[in-house]
Amino acid sequence: VVGEELGILPGMDSVLSLEALEGLTGLLGLNMSASKKTIEFDVIVYDGISSEESLRMVGASERA
Repeated sequence: VVGEELGILPGMDSVLSLEALEGLTGLLGLNMSASKKTIEFDVIVYDGISSEESLRMVGASERA
């Protein structure tokens, strides 16, 4: 096993990209701090992993 292969675990790239999207938009409602301004978007276009997997990740925060 080469060191570069262990840099990102399988599936972590999609989790990290959704976390970056959350940090920019507050889409998942995870970073709700009083100091952050609320920004509203009409449409957010996310070009990433399959839609079913993305919806499952986004919906997980609502079920928790």
